Amino acid sequence: ISHTSLEYQLIQAQTARIDLETKHREKELAAKRLERDRRHFADREREKREAREQLEAGHNAYTKQVEAECKSLRTQVSDFQETNTDLQNAHSQLSLSTATLSPLEHPSLNQRGKDEWMRGVNDQQDLSVVREELKWQTEYLRQLEGTNSRLNAELVTLCERHANIEVLREQNRSLGSKPAYTESLGINRHSNPVFSTIHPSKVPTISETYFLASLRLSHATLLEQHGSTLATLRTLESTNTDLSSLADSTSLCSSLKEKLKAEKEGRRKDDVCAPLAEREAGFLKALVASYQAEESAMDELKVDKLKVQRINDLETLLSDHNSTLTSLPSPSTTPPSSPSKPTQPSPPLLAELEFLKSKL
Repeated sequence: ISHTSLEYQLIQAQTARIDLETKHREKELAAKRLERDRRHFADREREKREAREQLEAGHNAYTKQVEAECKSLRTQVSDFQETNTDLQNAHSQLSLSTATLSPLEHPSLNQRGKDEWMRGVNDQQDLSVVREELKWQTEYLRQLEGTNSRLNAELVTLCERHANIEVLREQNRSLGSKPAYTESLGINRHSNPVFSTIHPSKVPTISETYFLASLRLSHATLLEQHGSTLATLRTLESTNTDLSSLADSTSLCSSLKEKLKAEKEGRRKDDVCAPLAEREAGFLKALVASYQAEESAMDELKVDKLKVQRINDLETLLSDHNSTLTSLPSPSTTPPSSPSKPTQPSPPLLAELEFLKSKL
């Protein structure tokens, strides 16, 4: 009985030990799970803290950027206000200038129309001369091309004839060598007694004599054709020289066309620069007219330093105008004469300046 009780106690102890080991493993697993959760929550807390710090840094940077943009926008607003004030002042001055220039627009338009008409007349004259010259050059070039094609065809024909003559010359040479060969055979035949006994010598027949005479006549004809061919070749060589001179004249014509194009381009530039100079002259006239109106409105006896300074400024503007007109761009070649390109201030402008000086 004691042994059975001991075994029973042993079994109970083993069962208790197994239960305790199971509980111990469960506690270890729970501890590991808790440690894993603790690490997970610690990592999440660290990430949240870093994200919060990054958000704070980004917010601070964005705040600084917004403040800088606000400062720049305030500066731009102040600049725009100043620019608006300047533009309003310029607009008022432009309105006054427009009111001053309106009486002078009609004479300026008339003068501009006259200048354009004169320019058109001169352009038409120049273009008519150039057109006639180009027409003559085209006709001459067409004639030269026709002559060149005809001479090329003749040259091809003569080359073929020369080749035929060379063939006939070779045939004549071969036919000329045949009589010498037959004569040598005859000499050998007479010198050989055996052959002379077998084939006795005979006198040439009439057909052979006729054939030999015809060969001599054809030989003379070939020699005559050869001489005419040589003369034709010399003529073609001289014609080739003429054609080379024709090519030189063609290249000269193309270079003249290029020069004409360059002159047209320079003329176009002058036509573009002329209205600018006319507008500058009109502006100076309006300026002088405004000064003259101010002088007529003021008392003639009250001349001060400001009026003298205005006259000096006017003279400076006139000198600048002259220097601008003299420095206008011109083509590389000699530009054609154009009445629309002024080379000095207009006489009315000088007269108005002298009038102002006399009033002072």
